[in-house]
Amino acid sequence: MGYSVALVNKKGETIKAKDKFLEQGANYVVGGTHFLEFSITYNYALLFKKVFPKEQGLYWLQGKTIKQTKKKLEKAISLLNAASESSNYWEATEGNARKALISLYKMAKLAPKKARWDID
Repeated sequence: MGYSVALVNKKGETIKAKDKFLEQGANYVVGGTHFLEFSITYNYALLFKKVFPKEQGLYWLQGKTIKQTKKKLEKAISLLNAASESSNYWEATEGNARKALISLYKMAKLAPKKARWDID
């Protein structure tokens, strides 16, 4: 189980980007995908609550536009320790959580600024 994150248009449809999205999360498409979707393990939930409002954690992004969240996402990335990244994706380290947020940031760069985050 984990977070299923997508960038959607005003109709709630997952955005299909011109360029492929190649990041690897809990699940990924070999060779990448044009659909702006990303899966992140719940193992990082407590770490996300350190850098986003505690009650919401990563869900703080829900329904907001890329434009509304860009600076907070950048700040969250900067607050997590990159040196603690582990080769074990499932390990709840600041470095692994940071890597997941960087993947979301890269995904956001492929979408229109009015795209909204949809998190299940």
